[in-house]
Amino acid sequence: MGIIRMKSEVKQPKLDVRQIQRAISRKMGYEYIFNNVYYDLGTEADCLLVSAARYLTEIEIKTSFDDFKADSCKWKNGNKKGFEVIKYFYYCMPLELAEKCFEHVRKDLGVLGVYWNERGGYYDLKVLRSSGKLQGGRCSAALLVKLFRNNYYKHREFLYLYNMHLDEKQI
Repeated sequence: MGIIRMKSEVKQPKLDVRQIQRAISRKMGYEYIFNNVYYDLGTEADCLLVSAARYLTEIEIKTSFDDFKADSCKWKNGNKKGFEVIKYFYYCMPLELAEKCFEHVRKDLGVLGVYWNERGGYYDLKVLRSSGKLQGGRCSAALLVKLFRNNYYKHREFLYLYNMHLDEKQI
């Protein structure tokens, strides 16, 4: 006769940038995920995703409307600095805030909402709008290695494995 275990309720943690990054990591199926990474001269991404085909997706995390407004001013004159290498771009924020900011986001940029999944006991993502394709092409092997080197202590095992598969000419 087996023991019947009751499913314990998971207490909802406070939603902060770290919890949002965890939700992104859980939901988005990408080859590599970098959190708080500098990928170009002075360009910082809250979350940078690299697909198996080496396309880059940047996710900008916002936790307040004022934070969103300050960042959206950077888009007034076209693209943000360092955007040449980005294929897709999303704003990610709590679901209530995402619904409030939705109409203020450029039409070619994606919007993700984060909400508490009661059934699973974790934060989950809801795609409110998919990102259109931006100007970025495939990430060069040199840029990918640079990403790993700049984040060596966070991702040193990936750096070792990826460098094993690169020819000297690609770097």
